[in-house]
Amino acid sequence: NLAADRQIFDAGDLAFEGRMTMGRLWTVVTARRDGFVDLNVLGPTGNETALAHVYLFSEEKKEYRLLLGCDDTAVVFLNGKQVGQAKSSGSWKADAERIKITLAKGWNRLLLRVWSESGQFGFSARLTLPDGRPATLKSSADVPEPLAEDRQLKRPLGAEDVAELLELLDTHISSAAFLAGRMVRTWDEEGPALDRGYEAARARARSYVESLRQVLETLPAAREAKAEAARRAKAEAARASLRAAVEAGPRQLAERTQAFLDQSRRAERLWEMVRFAAITAGEAGRQAADVDQTLVTARSLLAAVTAEYLRSPLLDERILTYRTAEFTVRLVDRETGEPLDEAEVTAEQLSHEFTFGGNLFAWGQFPDAEDERRYREQFARLFNTAVVPMYWSLIEPVEGQADYTRDRHGLPGPELMIHWCRSQ
Repeated sequence: NLAADRQIFDAGDLAFEGRMTMGRLWTVVTARRDGFVDLNVLGPTGNETALAHVYLFSEEKKEYRLLLGCDDTAVVFLNGKQVGQAKSSGSWKADAERIKITLAKGWNRLLLRVWSESGQFGFSARLTLPDGRPATLKSSADVPEPLAEDRQLKRPLGAEDVAELLELLDTHISSAAFLAGRMVRTWDEEGPALDRGYEAARARARSYVESLRQVLETLPAAREAKAEAARRAKAEAARASLRAAVEAGPRQLAERTQAFLDQSRRAERLWEMVRFAAITAGEAGRQAADVDQTLVTARSLLAAVTAEYLRSPLLDERILTYRTAEFTVRLVDRETGEPLDEAEVTAEQLSHEFTFGGNLFAWGQFPDAEDERRYREQFARLFNTAVVPMYWSLIEPVEGQADYTRDRHGLPGPELMIHWCRSQ
């Protein structure tokens, strides 16, 4: 997570697939249907910075509005100059910020620098006309044709450049494979499951993730011909295992898994293509992007495994683990102490340690007595926990003169609510 004033990308630099910037690769990420661009698929994230870039074409110099939502913070640059920034007040919300921008005639470069503190990491961005009507502009993630002759793309790569690129990709592959392996180890450490449905679903998920990990580990080409033949055989076996695993699992992952398998075959060829050919930065970038796209797909599949395989059975397992216990009730004859034969028993749960509640702020505020009665009745029926208003400004408007029975507006204070809660 670099300092906000740290220069990462020069104003005249071109962003293109596979380009290395500070030990990272530019890669294409596709927005979700709701417009959110999920940056977690780039790798493990915590306190991170990411750059996002797109080329936009305008027929003439024209003013637009950039509608931006982010999690957590974003700074916007247009053609190398900062034009605005946005900060979320919580989780991501589309179109939370409106930033005025003016596109030059021809191709423009829009760059976002996005920060995440934890959890969700990403943004959404769209353009409208000044009056709010949607703007339809030609865009490109890749370098558009008029800029394709730029010397940055035509720069030839030397042996050291190629070695650095291959080492970087190998590190990224190892990171994605480690993520898959960690998921498998976590399930193994859980031990036997209480719910048979969850145990079966976990076994299927484990098989899927383990096969995906093996495909990732067999991506890099071996240096020797004999070792390369063995690697290819292992890679094909891993792909066959992954296909079998997805066929036995949720159909929702089938299409994306096939895309991953197709990408993995293309990615395998990178090492051979790069190692033995003197190529330009642009050509190497496109080949490196094939590998990185494979890893993006792999991470998105790993993120979806829990939801697609385990969502429903995991709930049953957690209910059994955290909300149930076994006990024995002996029913005996009151006089003889002998066990009762075939006695019928009705069990009804009256309370639970699990807290479920809401705020009680409306208590005592209904003008109509019947409405007040119904509110209290429904609250007590639904919940076993209440949050009462303990705002200092309401209960102690004058220092040293606190009133817990009535607030400064004459409404019931927390003390009366607490007495009612105890009675329930």
